[in-house]
Amino acid sequence: MIWCTGFQPSFQWIDLSIFDGDGQPNHDGGVVAGAPGLYFVGLFFLYSAASSLIGGVGRDAERIAKHIASRDGSADRRVSAAVAQATT
Repeated sequence: MIWCTGFQPSFQWIDLSIFDGDGQPNHDGGVVAGAPGLYFVGLFFLYSAASSLIGGVGRDAERIAKHIASRDGSADRRVSAAVAQATT
């Protein structure tokens, strides 16, 4: 899942233990280690000063897409199975 912010971040719907004391997601360049398969794009200074701007978000999106393409998918299958189990 890739979560792209709009005019202001809104994380209330994410019920995962991935946030710091200020309510910001813990991530490394948009990759959330604590929730494999969850990514963020468009956050302030995600990777550079332009990360939250139209002119800079494309570079970050490309980095995330390359990261996703390099994965073997096993973590994604585990997350999907957990979500399916939780919703049944």
